[in-house]
Amino acid sequence: MAVANESLLISQPLQRRMAEHAGSTGIEIKNGHMLPMTNPDEVAEVIALAVEAVN
Repeated sequence: MAVANESLLISQPLQRRMAEHAGSTGIEIKNGHMLPMTNPDEVAEVIALAVEAVN
């Protein structure tokens, strides 16, 4: 799970708790809430890691 550590919409502690609850690893990305648009390469890396984890 990508944690947007500058998000003003969802608090970072809540993002981390959601990742922990889901059993996923939270990867911190320094930016706001719209990570797929502002950090597409980092988000793609998180998706690739998730795919590897389930294969």
